[in-house]
Amino acid sequence: DSITLYEKAFNHKQTNISVNNNLYYLYGKTNNWPKANKLISQVSSKDKVLYSYSLGAIEINNPNLESELLPVLEYDTSGYTRLALGAFFENNMNSSKSHKYFKDAYDINRYDIYLSLAYARSCELSDDIENAKFIYKMITLNNSKKYENIKEQASFRYKQLSKIEDKE
Repeated sequence: DSITLYEKAFNHKQTNISVNNNLYYLYGKTNNWPKANKLISQVSSKDKVLYSYSLGAIEINNPNLESELLPVLEYDTSGYTRLALGAFFENNMNSSKSHKYFKDAYDINRYDIYLSLAYARSCELSDDIENAKFIYKMITLNNSKKYENIKEQASFRYKQLSKIEDKE
């Protein structure tokens, strides 16, 4: 029923970001890529709806998520769809694919604190400690008060990794 209502709202006005995101989230949650893909050309904020679709698809552990998104991954201008793919593969214990998508997301926007944190964690898990430390250090230098919790996490991990290296 929710999908039907959101589709009616979408047909009325394709530029409503909240409607689009909720519709795509529900498409992802109900494994309905054909409908989502059919409407993608009508959406101005393709990046955001792909991320919303990904979040819904992750909730149901859609095994086709990567193959569905690969043909439209060019629209991921923020890196957040790649972030979602990284999380998807991390949840499914595929560390090499997870690391690839976290790196790709980070490469798109190195200044996004969430993408940076995800990639730093992935580097750490891949035993690329120097890169992880570098990224954690960069996160701690962020001036925004909005991200104090993330900066604290990054600082803690940086210190922990530095202690490990000092012992070796």
